Amino acid sequence: MKKLVIFFIFSLFIAPIFAQIKVVKRVEMEINRKVGENYKVLNLEENGMLVFVESEDYLKAGKKELILTKFDTTLQRQWLRSVTIDYSSRVGLHFQENDFLYLLIDKEDKEYEILKIHIHGGLITPIKYEKIVEMDITHFIGIDNVLIFGGAVDGRPVVIHYDYVYGKPKVLPAVNTLKASLNRIDICKSDKSIFVLLTPTSNKKKESFYYNVFDIEGNLISNTPVPYEKDYILYTFHPYLISQNEWYLFGMYSLVAKDKAQGIYVTHIVNNTQDFVKFYDFIYLKNFFNYLAKRKDKVLSKIKGQRQEGNIYKHDYNFLVRELKMLDDKILFIADSYSPLYRDGANQGYNVNPMFFSGMNLSYRSLTNVNDFMRTPPNRGPIGYKYRHGIVCAFDKKGKLIWDNSLEFKDIETYGHLAPQMQINMGTDSLTMLNFEDGKIFYKRTDKSATNEEVKEIEIPSKEEVKQFVNDREREAVTTWYDNYFIMYGMHQLNANPQQNSSRKIFYLSKLAYFTPIEEPKEKKAD
Repeated sequence: MKKLVIFFIFSLFIAPIFAQIKVVKRVEMEINRKVGENYKVLNLEENGMLVFVESEDYLKAGKKELILTKFDTTLQRQWLRSVTIDYSSRVGLHFQENDFLYLLIDKEDKEYEILKIHIHGGLITPIKYEKIVEMDITHFIGIDNVLIFGGAVDGRPVVIHYDYVYGKPKVLPAVNTLKASLNRIDICKSDKSIFVLLTPTSNKKKESFYYNVFDIEGNLISNTPVPYEKDYILYTFHPYLISQNEWYLFGMYSLVAKDKAQGIYVTHIVNNTQDFVKFYDFIYLKNFFNYLAKRKDKVLSKIKGQRQEGNIYKHDYNFLVRELKMLDDKILFIADSYSPLYRDGANQGYNVNPMFFSGMNLSYRSLTNVNDFMRTPPNRGPIGYKYRHGIVCAFDKKGKLIWDNSLEFKDIETYGHLAPQMQINMGTDSLTMLNFEDGKIFYKRTDKSATNEEVKEIEIPSKEEVKQFVNDREREAVTTWYDNYFIMYGMHQLNANPQQNSSRKIFYLSKLAYFTPIEEPKEKKAD
């Protein structure tokens, strides 16, 4: 079906005198014209990588192939499977629970199918979705023998609990009675309780948000409104769940009724009571304003001057907030600041919809699609986004800010959609932050909270023999993988033979790591 070529790459350049990002290993998948180039990448972290391609080849009975290739953390292929789905279908949301991955297949007329995949063995079990209401599914999780679907019907939020073993679907109570939007659905791993978080849609807001807690059987445990913060408006929501009776919520807050970030909040909820809420204005972050470079001192002086006069300086930031990361005993809050771009060159006046953007990279997040980089921009609204910098803040498990850091971006712009930019990895005493743009990786290696203005720049790491024959690069990206490793992927057009006028196109994965000269491994020959 496709030719798989694997390279071992342990030394790519002449021995450097400084540390840098290098390729540990690379794997290539030959593009089959019948199958097409609609590749998707799903990061399974310490369980490896899963690569999907929805075939463009039309099969009998209106079907097409969905081809799945699973790699371990050494980029060795573990298994290759294919399954037929309707030609008009597409792979939508996903959720991973322990050794199982659930894929939501979007069909026509709001019909769905679920594929349950054992990520180690590759066994694929189809699950039929029993539709009981007409809705577009925007939230999706799976646990034990239960699937949870979230969406809206006639402007009201709806959550469906479906026991697919016994074929028993039901609408969860106390959700569709609210004038609210469904914001999140999460599972607490300690007791398998189901958290549903909603935000009010009424202009006369009396609550900041609502949350309903259900047991694994779908029985309502509690439904609680959280009072509206008059002076501090909460507008993105990312929970750290301890149990059904105790949890923390992290997010951005604003000072005005617009989705413009003033800082980060943390609230602690115990037994359905808000124990505390802490607000961290960006001025209190040690490295937040590093991206301003020479203007940093002047801006900080202005802000502090206003505070001394009893006034609060109002920040004006848009942020793409990422899913919380857990590392050792720390909770990492990661976000990318951006400005919208318009056809007339203006970059102001666009209000971000937090219901959409705060949902990116969640447990029900969509697959990363390399073709997303080629989407047509919308006719109305922003045509793209320019990114300023990325921030990472570490909190202890009681919501106390421990340290923060940031990475300034080098003129990064995306068109048609927002996309996460900063990628991070943490060692025992170090923090690596990087982003990728126009064939280059920009990165910092620093102590977790140390101010470091130097951003290093390197060309795309690649095997020298391959690099010589790359004619074209498409839709490349870099993302955090597991431990101290990153993963890079995309399309390459290669000369098959430099003596002939022939070429081939491949999809590739490259495992990246940060090495110092002392750590750098010895060169190994390709297998």
